Amino acid sequence: MKNVNTFQEANHSQLSFDFKGDNAQQTISNINNPNNPFNMFEVEYKGMPQVVKKIYESQPSEHEAAMACFAAIVVLSGMMINVSGVYHHKRVFPNLFLIVLAAAASGKSTISLSRKLVMPVHDIIITESKRLEQQYKIEMLQYQNAIKRGSTPIIPERPPFRVVLIPADITPSRLVQHLADAEGITPTILIEEEIDTSTASKKAGGDFSYVLRKAASGETISLSRKGENQYVECNNPKLALIMSGTMDQITGLIRNAEDGLYSRSLFYHFNAGVEWQNVAPCPDCVNLSDLFNKAGKEYLAIYQYLSQDETEVRLTEAQWDKLNGFGESHLHQLYNFHGEETSALAKRHALMVFKICMVLSGIRKYEQKSSSPIIYCTDQDFQIAINMVSKSLKSSLYIIRQLPKSTSERLLNQKKAFFDQLPERFTRK
Repeated sequence: MKNVNTFQEANHSQLSFDFKGDNAQQTISNINNPNNPFNMFEVEYKGMPQVVKKIYESQPSEHEAAMACFAAIVVLSGMMINVSGVYHHKRVFPNLFLIVLAAAASGKSTISLSRKLVMPVHDIIITESKRLEQQYKIEMLQYQNAIKRGSTPIIPERPPFRVVLIPADITPSRLVQHLADAEGITPTILIEEEIDTSTASKKAGGDFSYVLRKAASGETISLSRKGENQYVECNNPKLALIMSGTMDQITGLIRNAEDGLYSRSLFYHFNAGVEWQNVAPCPDCVNLSDLFNKAGKEYLAIYQYLSQDETEVRLTEAQWDKLNGFGESHLHQLYNFHGEETSALAKRHALMVFKICMVLSGIRKYEQKSSSPIIYCTDQDFQIAINMVSKSLKSSLYIIRQLPKSTSERLLNQKKAFFDQLPERFTRK
C-alpha cells in the first residue's frame, strides 16, 4: 500500500492519504469532494463561547450553522482593534477574511444577517463622524467670515470620516481612504453577499485585490493620484472581510492559486443539495433577525470592553509545538500535490489559527471581565481554531481545482496521475 506524507488532523492524530485499496482512510479526491462529510460543521458546541454558540445553534441547517459560526468569529476579529499577539517575530492583529462559496439560493443569506452584529458599533461611530463633520463645516464658515473681515485665522483641519461597515461597491482609492481614516483605532469591516459587487468596483480604477491583500496582512497601503494631487497612506489597516458568492463569481476576484488573496482567506464551500425547506412560521422557530439584533448588542459590549486597554494573546509552548506541526505537515502535503504556489496556503492558514485563537481569547477576557494585559489561549479554544482552519483548508483544496491552472500545477497533476496509475504494491529499482 502506498502512503504519501501525513498531516495532523484537528485532533492531532495522523491522517494518512492512501491512494489504493479499500481500506483507504481519505484520498486527495475525497478531500476535494464538497459532499464529503469532512466538510461538515463539527465544531463542538460545548467548547465555543456562548456569544458565538447562540448564533449558530439556532440555524435551520448544518451549513448555515457553519457559516454563522465563521461569520461571527470574523466580525469579532474586526472589532478587536486593541487585541494583538506576536507571530513569527512580528506583532499581528486578529482581523480575518472569509469567503463563502455555494450555488445560488443555497442559504448564504446568513452572511447578510451578520451585518446586524456590526450595526450597533457602526451606528455609534458614524453618528460621531457626522457630528464632527458638521462641526467642521461650522468652523469653516467662521474661518471664511474671518478672512472677509481681514483676519488671518488658522484654517480648520477636516476630521477623518470614520465608518465601520464599508460597502463593497467602492473604488480601491476610496477603500484606502476609509482605512486611512480609521487609523487602526476604529473597526473596519466589509460584508458583501455578492462577490460580483466588488469585482465590478475594480473596473472603476485600481486593483481591488491588491488593496485587500495588503489590508489582510496589515501592511502599509499607499495611494497617489496625479490629477488630484492626492496622496493617502494607511499604516495599520485592520480590515475584516466577509464575502459570499458562487464558484463562477470567484475568478473575478481571485485569478488563480498564485493570487495572494486566495491564501489569505478562510474559505467555506458547500453543496446544499436539492431539498426544499419548510418556509412557514412556527411557534418554536427562532426569529433570526431578532437573534442577530440581540447578539449585536453583546458584540457592542465586547467591543467597548476590549477597547479600553491593550490585550496581548499568547500561546503555551505546547500549543506552539502543535501549531508548528500543523503548518509543516500541511506545507509538505500541499507542495507535493499542488505546487509551490500553494505553499502560502499552509503558511497563512497557520497564521489564521493564531488569529482565531486571539478572537476566542478576547471573548474569554470579556466573559471573565479580566483586566490582565496578557492572556493565554486555552487548549479548548486552540482546538476550536485548529478545527475551523482545517475546514477552511479542505474547502480551499476543492476551490483550487476550480481556479485557472498555472503551468506548474498542470505538471503536478501529471505527476499525481502517474502515481495513481501505479499498482497497489510495487518495488523500486
